[in-house]
This record gives sequence, structure tokens and C-alpha cells, in this order.
Amino acid sequence: MKNKWEVLHDCDDDNGNPTTYFLKVGENMFYWLVLVDNGMFDVIDCDCYTVLMTCKNLASAKRWVAINLL
Repeated sequence: MKNKWEVLHDCDDDNGNPTTYFLKVGENMFYWLVLVDNGMFDVIDCDCYTVLMTCKNLASAKRWVAINLL
């Protein structure tokens, strides 16, 4: 089964581009992918605070989560 990442549109940039994605992994538990200033993506843990990894693009961030956390 593929993981279903969702866009959190409340965090879109001024041009309407998505900057934050989330994946539900349990009851009230989510992993987050957040675009940072340099165009890279931070992988944020379920505590909504801890940066687990910074990846060079969205695809590599999703892949890192799939390999290391699921």
C-alpha cells in the first residue's frame, strides 16, 4: 500500500504553492515535510518539532520517510 501524503494548504506560500505535507501514521500522529528557505525539505517527527533529516527535494524526503520510518 502506498503512503498518502496530503498538502496542508493553510501553509501555502503567497503564490499558492504548497510548502507543507503530512502523512498520518497513527491516531493523532503525523510526519511532516516542510519546505525550507534553501529549497530543501525538512522531515519533521510526530512531535511536530524534531527535524529528523533535511533532504534535497520533496521526492527524496518522501523516500527517506518510507525507508527509515515506515
